Amino acid sequence: MALAPELGCAWVVCLDSDELFFTAALSVAPHFAGLFAAGIDQMTYLNHEGVPERVDTPDYFATTTLFRQHHFAVPLTSKARDGLRFWMDRSQRGQYMLFYDNGKSACRSGLGAAPRSQHLWELPPERRSCTALADPRRLDIE
Repeated sequence: MALAPELGCAWVVCLDSDELFFTAALSVAPHFAGLFAAGIDQMTYLNHEGVPERVDTPDYFATTTLFRQHHFAVPLTSKARDGLRFWMDRSQRGQYMLFYDNGKSACRSGLGAAPRSQHLWELPPERRSCTALADPRRLDIE
């Protein structure tokens, strides 16, 4: 994060070697420009897990087409619950996501932000953070 501005990086995302950041556009630049225009300094995204369909591949990113969507993005239907249960029953500990489900955050560089974890940044006061992790199933509007 400290080196990002001098390297010309306006945003930093901590990604592991088995992760990627995806947008429908050919470049992430318009996405991050939109966050900047909205005054957002940190954005936390839902993470999805790829399910490799074969082990003998030279490029998992190119050959993986099956993904477990984050459970906050799964519709609230009985069929969707059956799908969640299918994956939970296949894991030793009964979890749907095998690794983590708390998302990953992108943070604007040059703000003095520090990593709180590999998933979240600690922003200076008066900076704006947004998240896609709000679970509408537990939303109490009262």
